[in-house]
Amino acid sequence: MYGNIYTIVKMLIIIVSIYFALIAVALFMAIRQRYFGSDEKEIYETNKILRGLKIAISVFALVLLGATIYFSTAFERDDPKMYVCIFVGLVLFLIGVLSAVKLDQFTGVAVCTQCCKKREPSYSEILLSPHLFESKYLRCPECRRRTWHRKEI
Repeated sequence: MYGNIYTIVKMLIIIVSIYFALIAVALFMAIRQRYFGSDEKEIYETNKILRGLKIAISVFALVLLGATIYFSTAFERDDPKMYVCIFVGLVLFLIGVLSAVKLDQFTGVAVCTQCCKKREPSYSEILLSPHLFESKYLRCPECRRRTWHRKEI
């Protein structure tokens, strides 16, 4: 019985290590591209890669949350280990989602559908605004209207 638990813990440690490595690589690429990007073609290619990494990090975070909640059912109902397992899952989920939001801020610009003004929204705007895939409902500083801004790489 204990051999199986240790195997599961080892696998979870490996998966979490890969998860943090994925986040670190994505954020490093985003920072490098933002501050040291050379030409438009390189920036476009890097943004495409970062877009995929953003989706992968979000899915990975959701899977980790589900896995930790599933593994917490192995403990008794009021066992503190169950709550620790769920808390660790929530922390891993929040780290992944917040880093995905930061990647979304780094990649591309938001374009207003009314006045076609391009701008880079702040982290809090992206985090708190309603969005549907790559479109976000933001207030345009130019025309002062709240409209759906499409993402342009």
